Amino acid sequence: MFHPAINLLLTFGLIIVLLRKKVQTGLVMLCAGLVLGLLFKVDFLSQIFTLKRAIITPVFLQLGIALNIIMFLEHVMRTKGYLGKTMAALKCLIPSSKINLMILPAFLGLLPSPGGAAFSAPLVAEAGRGLSLSPEDHSQINYWFRHVWEFFIPMYPGVILASQLLEIPVGKISLMLAPFFFISVPLGYYLYIRQIETPPGLKETAATSDAKRKGLMKLLAGVWPVVVIVFTVLIFKTDVSLTVTVVLILLLIINRYQLPELKKLWQESFSLSIMLLIAGILFFKEMLATSGVIQWLPVYLKSLGVPDFLVVVCLTFFVAFAIGLSQGYVAATFPLLIGIIGTGPQLNPGALLLAYISGFVGIMLSPVHLCLFITVDYFKADLIKVWRSVVLPGVVFILTALVLAVIWK
Repeated sequence: MFHPAINLLLTFGLIIVLLRKKVQTGLVMLCAGLVLGLLFKVDFLSQIFTLKRAIITPVFLQLGIALNIIMFLEHVMRTKGYLGKTMAALKCLIPSSKINLMILPAFLGLLPSPGGAAFSAPLVAEAGRGLSLSPEDHSQINYWFRHVWEFFIPMYPGVILASQLLEIPVGKISLMLAPFFFISVPLGYYLYIRQIETPPGLKETAATSDAKRKGLMKLLAGVWPVVVIVFTVLIFKTDVSLTVTVVLILLLIINRYQLPELKKLWQESFSLSIMLLIAGILFFKEMLATSGVIQWLPVYLKSLGVPDFLVVVCLTFFVAFAIGLSQGYVAATFPLLIGIIGTGPQLNPGALLLAYISGFVGIMLSPVHLCLFITVDYFKADLIKVWRSVVLPGVVFILTALVLAVIWK
């Protein structure tokens, strides 16, 4: 109908508008795939075959099982007291309120709960009791440290989706992105924790050796499921779905789940919307191939003289900024960037880092990021001040990713 670039912009505009209207992400991606097909004059029969090709694939089942099993695991750990044990143990083992301000939201960030900032905010408030912290200080700490794992832990949907779309193991992509975890923690400490003053009257006494021993046992009892999953996936390159399933079964046995509890677990954890999300993402990816966009876009951008790194940064950042979801920007942009990032053995690690980190920064600065609003609302903080506090670390992240992209091709 229009120039291919206009068609593509219209499709992305539709994605952004529908997501901001709170339409379910899977439906959004299905609609985007259909609209893309119409704009690029893909006949109806070819669209049906494209949808069939997206669903009748091992990737559809692998992603569906992995993401739903992770939701089951998160529910069990939250309802059976594993998180509570860990929180109590950390407070016993580490008397420093400043360190606990970092650790408590970071630990809860290990589990990819949508809007999970709601769980960590009360703990940050408790850990900061007695310190001279403003609502904005509390908000910055909760928001930043909750997300230090998002580009690294192999249970996050964005990491899993990226590994499937780029045809590389989850463990490999996690290890490639791991350096940014080791940047985010000291950066967060320097920006948000270092300047906090401990009032003279606040005593932070160390626990006795007996209390520390008990605290360590509580910590191990609370954190072992996540540690086992992360360790086995990263070190032994095991399949995420299989690993999480084994750990989940062990938890069900240890906690002696009965049939009524299993039924309730299924009802509260299984999500058809996740299956719809995966179907929509894979359909959109396949439609990009069927319509010829994947082949056309790199050629078109090269004809304009646009550098690859600028394409990667701008596309992933602005889509993530508009969407506010890691799985959303990965699904919408990574298929288009395959010509630059590559897949499987032809993967360009530097381009992958640049794409994922630019998208991560876009999410952290997104005005529709749920965790940002939950955090600001809980602490009654100034939204603009909290938002501004994320700009500097975001710039540091993208500049670091650019440097690594040049070095690591």
